[in-house]
Amino acid sequence: MSQSRRLSLAYYAGESHPAYLAAKQFAANVALRTHGQLEIDIIHTGVLSQLAEQLQHVVDGKVDMAIPPHDRFSSFSRKFACVGLPFVFDDYDHADRVLDNAFMDWAVPDLAGIGLSFLGNWELGFRHVSNSLHPILVPQDMQGLKIRVPPILQIRAAIQAMGAEALPIEYIHLTQSLRQGLVDGEENPISVIHALKLYDTQKYLSLLGYNYSAMVHVINKACFDSLSAEQRQILCEESKLAGLLARDLMRSHEMQQIAELEFFGVRVDRPDLAPFKLAVKPAYKILRASFGADVINPFLKMVEKARC
Repeated sequence: MSQSRRLSLAYYAGESHPAYLAAKQFAANVALRTHGQLEIDIIHTGVLSQLAEQLQHVVDGKVDMAIPPHDRFSSFSRKFACVGLPFVFDDYDHADRVLDNAFMDWAVPDLAGIGLSFLGNWELGFRHVSNSLHPILVPQDMQGLKIRVPPILQIRAAIQAMGAEALPIEYIHLTQSLRQGLVDGEENPISVIHALKLYDTQKYLSLLGYNYSAMVHVINKACFDSLSAEQRQILCEESKLAGLLARDLMRSHEMQQIAELEFFGVRVDRPDLAPFKLAVKPAYKILRASFGADVINPFLKMVEKARC
């Protein structure tokens, strides 16, 4: 029997996050189906902390796999930047119909050019806004608030268009920036807000769902190509199954997590989204100038075609 091979998977969310359970399932099933010939080591935040660095490490071959959000690919492929356009998806089913089908045929070939191979779509969820000062019911309530955002133009432009001051701070410093009062609030999917126990500092949560984030499971192309055809197939199949698990866990647990946030003293509001959708329109001008109408317009047609 040939010697087993160990592959590394860089992971950044907390161990209570559903994606961690998906990563553990992926690792266990790959080892089982390859009879121990492929072992997956999950490398957590303490080793590889910055999302941008994680993706670059995979490109450089310093780590074999990672599951960064779509928007972290923006510097490599403008097509991936489109996923983070504000209010572009109606709901989870709409996002799935786009990202699992037409988008893959359109965007995934870009990854080979930077030395990556696509394995599967995982999940983060729709992003919402929380703060420590007051409820956000209309865009005017965002004015004067300092909101932590990741260093991602799509998110920064949307938050600023809604009236807040968007302060780019990397994920690793998110909790600390809130506790120290450097910012008033933040924006994230419910699963992240819950996993990081942000209810300690964030007493107001508005369910805006203004941005959709999904994890993209990628592997270094040279590493992937060095595996047998059977091993490559197993990695793809198990990544897809892990992605489905992440989606199911995050989506099915959202209402329970919101209830728990309320139990811990968070006021949860469900504002009328129409004024917020109107407010973010200027952000599209910024994003078209940055990423190009030549990719944004085809993506929007793709989105429209996938509507029921």
